[in-house]
Amino acid sequence: MVSANIPEPSPERRIINATDIILRDSKDRPRLVLSASMLENDGPSVHFFDEAGQVRAMMGLHDGIGGSPAVVLLDRQGNSRVRLVGFDTGEGFEGGLQLTRPSTEGQVELSVISSDLSGPGVLIYDKDNAARLILGINPETGEPFVGLADSDGETKKVIPLSQLHAMLEVITESCKKTKGK
Repeated sequence: MVSANIPEPSPERRIINATDIILRDSKDRPRLVLSASMLENDGPSVHFFDEAGQVRAMMGLHDGIGGSPAVVLLDRQGNSRVRLVGFDTGEGFEGGLQLTRPSTEGQVELSVISSDLSGPGVLIYDKDNAARLILGINPETGEPFVGLADSDGETKKVIPLSQLHAMLEVITESCKKTKGK
């Protein structure tokens, strides 16, 4: 509950010089930590804790990779489930939203990406965390495509939408003929 009786700032209260600020609830449990560097190679961050003391959400900058911004949502066991990340590659900005599998510790299941270099895309991962299906837009031509990758994540086939449409028509006709037999 927010109090309407917030005191006016005074010169003595305007500056807080600290590495971390911990906000606690009425039961003295940490609920929010504002940190200048909570983990090694991390920049400033805000961590939100649930009633059990588990980090459930965090937002911050990662100094180890050029001050890249990130927002992470975690489950009750502390496993990352949703990540919104961005970083400057030096040649352009890349960002993405990653969803992870509930039964694993942070294994990516689906990524939605936006890149100055490779354009927008969606990547779907297998159980071994290899991107196997890629849906995207060619940044040079603007044409949609489907990419198929092997179990190592190596792209084996890229099919432009114009070719995919023709392939689907052939498959559809083949299925109709098979059903007619």
